[in-house]
Amino acid sequence: MLLTPPPPQPARPVAAVVERHRLPSDVRLLVVRYRAWDGRIRPAYVLLPRWYGPERNPPLPLVISPHGRGVPARSNAHIWGDLPAHGPFAVVNPEGQGRRFALYSWGDAGQIDDLARMPTILRRRLPWLRIDPRRIYAFGGSMGGQETLLLVARFPHLLAGAAAFDADTDLAMRYRDFPLLPFGTYLQWVAREEVGGTPSGDPRAYAARSPLDDARAIAGSGVPLQLWWSTKDQIVVDQARQTGLLYHLIERDEPRAPVWQFVGTWKHTAEMRWFRRLPFALQLFGLLPGSPHIATAPLSPVAVPGFTIVESGAGGGTLLRGVFPDAHAPQPLRPGFLYLPPGFDRGRRYPVVYLLHGMPGAPDEYVNSLHIDSLADHLITSGAIEPFIAVVPAAGPDVHYNGEWAGPWEDYLVHGVVPWVDAHLPTVPTAAGRTLAGLSAGGFGAVDIGLRSASVFGRIESWSGYVRVLHDGPFKHADPKTLAANDPVRLLSLEAAQLRVLGTKFFLGSGPNHSHWFKEQETVDFAARLRRLHLPVALRLFPTRKGEWLDQLQAGLEWALGRPQTSLVPPPHSGSSSTPTASATLLT
Repeated sequence: MLLTPPPPQPARPVAAVVERHRLPSDVRLLVVRYRAWDGRIRPAYVLLPRWYGPERNPPLPLVISPHGRGVPARSNAHIWGDLPAHGPFAVVNPEGQGRRFALYSWGDAGQIDDLARMPTILRRRLPWLRIDPRRIYAFGGSMGGQETLLLVARFPHLLAGAAAFDADTDLAMRYRDFPLLPFGTYLQWVAREEVGGTPSGDPRAYAARSPLDDARAIAGSGVPLQLWWSTKDQIVVDQARQTGLLYHLIERDEPRAPVWQFVGTWKHTAEMRWFRRLPFALQLFGLLPGSPHIATAPLSPVAVPGFTIVESGAGGGTLLRGVFPDAHAPQPLRPGFLYLPPGFDRGRRYPVVYLLHGMPGAPDEYVNSLHIDSLADHLITSGAIEPFIAVVPAAGPDVHYNGEWAGPWEDYLVHGVVPWVDAHLPTVPTAAGRTLAGLSAGGFGAVDIGLRSASVFGRIESWSGYVRVLHDGPFKHADPKTLAANDPVRLLSLEAAQLRVLGTKFFLGSGPNHSHWFKEQETVDFAARLRRLHLPVALRLFPTRKGEWLDQLQAGLEWALGRPQTSLVPPPHSGSSSTPTASATLLT
């Protein structure tokens, strides 16, 4: 008996809606029965060219195709159309069996074992079907893509190639995202029944079904792999943190791994159809005649692994969104942004500006509020500044994180984000080519990290940032030694000689006091301290709040990448306070 969880009322689950299309005339469908890992009898639907049979049976490649969540294997067979006849090749669509459910197996270990047994099962049930053992592949979409990836990780010797379309790769995250879908609470109940609990109650069980946890095995498998995912996926939401992150991890663990990534804006698994991109994916493995044209895939000079284009400005620049991967940083990481300039050319090298957001906050503040892409396009095309790359990473587990760019988030930036950017983009990979800037808490982070990593960043900018160590985030329970090691005033005195040798430059911007911990006078005093230590510093003061963040962003970019628009802060007069004199820069 096919065990399926009870549907929500009054509607039926998607699994009950079965496609009823006739098969093409040049394809034949056979049904074989097999004993699943738990002893239950399950059907598998085999597609063959119509002409293939006991009297005419050359060896054929075999495609193992696990179905998606709630989709019967018989329906999965319809996505192939007449492609098996044009290969020719065979396709097996197993019904499957999870710990409890057939249509909701979600990568159960027994199900993956059964998928690996499909060639043997077919040889026994259809002895006249000759399978080429060197040409066995796996293709799956959604949950079927998840199981395809787990098959690659655990049975790499079996496969000559695999393709996963819009796959789940982190089942725990998937569980948490289910409420965003219709019948989300029902799907969470199904997952609890199938897996044996919740992600918090049994994290190992969810990890065992998540390809992300097998990323190293997939990277080292040597199996040619296609990863297809959509930025507009409304079923497996935030695919950048699912399939996109898996690609990052594979690339990190094995840069030469034979993996293709295709990113677009299609609906969930829409490309895994005989009339869409499935023929192209088959051609890549030689399963269909003709040569695939990689250039027709969604690739371009601005393509960056794991990042998706979210805006192509009228000025010619490109804004991309994705996760800067780092296995050593707190997981899961939030997505950030990349800005690539007009006329981006991988044949030249660009300076990079790293932009740190405030706390609590997100990289989106540079995009939705300050419109970094439009501003940068304007400044570049007008000739005010040179073309550059902007990197906007995220700190903290969510937008409510009210901490600091310190501790694990400093490590993430310096040891994760910067090396990844230099490895994947044509940067000027020296301190002279890097600017570190931030607003508010990001301003503190820029000064603190910049002073602690002076050999990494040649220019440091703080926009309405503070220079005192607040007892929050990683400093909440920190010991005096840690606090002292992150005190910008103390660091400045200790590192001044090295900063002069390295030629490090500073830009300090300040608007009106915007919180009880930010005081404009701190910025003024810190600028004077820099000047007394013979370190170059530019100071810009903005008297009104309206537009201060955008004005500071523009001024900071012009200072770092164009003709300096500010004066150096003069040394304070003997016996005077550090308040700027009339010759300091005071702008309206």
